[in-house]
Amino acid sequence: MNPDTAWWLLIQGRLAFISSLAAGALFLACPFTSRNAEKPVLWLIAALPSTPMGQVFSSSSSSLTVWVRFSLRPLCPCLHSASSGAPSGLLPLTLRLLLPSPFSSIYQSFCLSGGSFSLGQPSGLACRCRRCRQLPSWPCAALTGGITLEVMSGGNERSMKALKEVWKRAENSLCADCGKPDPDWASSTLGVFICLSCSGIHRNIPSISKVKSLKMDHWDDAQVQFLAKHGNAVTKATYEAHIPIYYYQPNYNDCQVLREQWIRAKYERKEFTELGKHLPYSDGVKEGILWKRGRDNGQFLPRKFLLSEREGCLKYFTKQDAKEPKINVKIDVINATFQPVKIGNPNGLQITYLKDNKTRNIFVYHESGKEVVDWFNAIRSVQFHYLKVAFPIASDNEIKNRLTRNFLKEGYMEKTGPKQREAFKKRWFTLDHRRLMYFKDPLDAFAKGEVFVGSRENGYSVQKGLPSGTQGNFSWHYGLTIVTPDREYLFTCETETDQLDWITAFTSIINQAMTPQEYAIEAYFKFKS
Repeated sequence: MNPDTAWWLLIQGRLAFISSLAAGALFLACPFTSRNAEKPVLWLIAALPSTPMGQVFSSSSSSLTVWVRFSLRPLCPCLHSASSGAPSGLLPLTLRLLLPSPFSSIYQSFCLSGGSFSLGQPSGLACRCRRCRQLPSWPCAALTGGITLEVMSGGNERSMKALKEVWKRAENSLCADCGKPDPDWASSTLGVFICLSCSGIHRNIPSISKVKSLKMDHWDDAQVQFLAKHGNAVTKATYEAHIPIYYYQPNYNDCQVLREQWIRAKYERKEFTELGKHLPYSDGVKEGILWKRGRDNGQFLPRKFLLSEREGCLKYFTKQDAKEPKINVKIDVINATFQPVKIGNPNGLQITYLKDNKTRNIFVYHESGKEVVDWFNAIRSVQFHYLKVAFPIASDNEIKNRLTRNFLKEGYMEKTGPKQREAFKKRWFTLDHRRLMYFKDPLDAFAKGEVFVGSRENGYSVQKGLPSGTQGNFSWHYGLTIVTPDREYLFTCETETDQLDWITAFTSIINQAMTPQEYAIEAYFKFKS
């Protein structure tokens, strides 16, 4: 007997043994009672070689075309009819074998799932029809065997081809919710193509959206036709028809709470489907409780906040019945950005404002993701309308670009003093447009110092490395130098990646021309120094 024949007989023997196990386990684990007999679920027993259950029509070391006999009734409705040329009551499937090393004694668990064996999957997976995906209420039996089997249904090529054609449309090349390239998931109920991260958010609103993988899940003809009829462009025209100009539309780099509330606002609450619909952040006034971090003790305590478009300010009160606010900040000097990691809360929001031309930080959160995002967009709404009055000839897009913004870059660097002979000290740095601020702790209320970063045409630049002969002790060795008309600022980074990221952030600002307002800020920094 030649080696190929011996190997093939070994495979047949193992498959026959697994087939017998499958048949017995299904009857033991999922008894055919009157209760579950009413469920339209397909139970299949693979017609494996050397068994009386079916015949092998072709074979190779990588795949087998086999007939699968319907083992139990009732059958899934979508598979009642036999395919052309198949014996009565049998359905043609393709059985792909991923064989372990010869004579392997390692046995792993796999499940029979509506016509598919999968090695290495945890036991207890639900059996389901591969075409209509209907599920019973009990799990499949966990079987053991030494060969990886995956049974793939035939007759689905037309749907897959049509799905790929819809998927390739230019409108569907970006995630419908965050803009991430190459989405590989889709909602079969909304008709949008989305990324993996956004699909997880959709999965949390099952009454609105049913998501499936474009690569791993089965799509029937009706679902593919629904995707073809809709797609990202058509669905956006409905659910994003009337987004206020000031509303922040997150991208894939933004935090979870922003992206989740954006998705819920569109599809669950349908906030943008009707013109003139009342929105909770568009009234020009908002009052409520936010948990604020204490400046000295670091404890978060409830504080009443009041935002007023008429007064053009944001206030907070230490007590709910207090008549006078603790602070009263003009709306045009406020910035707000989400900081879940820094604050240690998924709904953490950092509000900054200028006090005596110095930056002051307030850290707040709310238990409700919707509420904290409503506060964020309410601030943007009040800012927008305030600036429309202050700059009547400015376009909406010009004003939109002056609303709340994310910091360009944050992180630790080491710095030395103005004499450049002092020891380098580790500090937390924040680059907020042209203001580079440094803090002893990321949650400090006030910066220990600020540096103005102007434009290249005004004598500002960033250089890789430190000047030759730099003195002072530093533990990080990836240096960079900020050159200003008055002096040089020396910094070191922990890694080369950090160094290059900071250089990129500084370069993006230095390459921009300065506005008249920024010339005034530069003059203040020079006067202060």
